[in-house]
Amino acid sequence: MLAMNYVQFHVGDWDSSTRLLSPLEKGVYIDLLMLYYSVERPLMRSECERISRAYAPEEKAALEYVLDRFFHREGDVYAHRRCDEEIAKAAEKSEKAAKSAQARWNKGSRGKKASDANANDMQNGCTCNADADANGMQTHSERNADAMLTNNQEPITNKETERKKKEKRQAITHAFNLDLLPSEWADYAKQVRPDLDTQTVFADFVFYFTQGRGAGELRSDKGWNQSWQGWVRRQKETRNAKPAGSTAHQQPEVFDEAYYEGSMNPDGTANWG
Repeated sequence: MLAMNYVQFHVGDWDSSTRLLSPLEKGVYIDLLMLYYSVERPLMRSECERISRAYAPEEKAALEYVLDRFFHREGDVYAHRRCDEEIAKAAEKSEKAAKSAQARWNKGSRGKKASDANANDMQNGCTCNADADANGMQTHSERNADAMLTNNQEPITNKETERKKKEKRQAITHAFNLDLLPSEWADYAKQVRPDLDTQTVFADFVFYFTQGRGAGELRSDKGWNQSWQGWVRRQKETRNAKPAGSTAHQQPEVFDEAYYEGSMNPDGTANWG
């Protein structure tokens, strides 16, 4: 059953077919039509009497006239050709509409299933990729950790860190800037060349690298230390005291500059081979 809630009302057809009817007969006819469209089937006699409220003689006469003129009796029911045609048209439209709607729903359902499947595949793929990446990162981290344990059997101590910092500081080059003889330099000179006047040798060293040919040269702390050691070792003769009239900034006769410079590397380290 379609449960028709709407029918087309053709004014011209209605007027031409009911122009000779009385108002009472028109009322009975319209009531029967509305019931017919509502139940979407031929009407029983009892339904016709009840809907038209045909109790009085004139009401019963009006009902009989309408049924006889506009309806076709089929056994115990009364059928109406125009109503059956309209109901059939409505049913056909409804069926087509239902099929169209079902097709749309099916298409949407397939699309949703495909979308859900793609989403699941993407999610599974992302999950797998994420797991693989995580496993790869973990494996890589574990390999790095193993390599670190293999290459560094002992942990880096604070002492070793300080040693590296000291070496880094010593690697920074600078011009000679000492005015006083460092104690370790003096100890080295006394140990290697006890015959020398250490202060005089240091004064010559200072003059050479601040005002002499070595002025402006850059060394690291380690380089300046090696330069001092080379300077001491290259002294040619013993001189316990400065000659009268000499000054600390004069180039000493006991030192051969060419010999010294030829034995030094560009960075100030000694080349005594």
